[in-house]
Amino acid sequence: GEDVEPFRLDPDLAEWVVARAAGKKSIKGARNPGVKALWRAFRALAAARYHFRTEPELAQELLDMRDRIEALWIERT
Repeated sequence: GEDVEPFRLDPDLAEWVVARAAGKKSIKGARNPGVKALWRAFRALAAARYHFRTEPELAQELLDMRDRIEALWIERT
């Protein structure tokens, strides 16, 4: 297996994860198309960061962008 890095979830993201694990399809604000797009962008940047983990500078740039998108998502949910 591959090594994995644990990370701490902020309360809003944790709420989403728990709701998803419980089988709920959405959380407050999630019906808004803009909020959905921000969440997809967050997930795409997280995936890109994972795939570029061997390139530290690019991985950090992707993390910074992901964090900014996450902040926008949190503001709107």
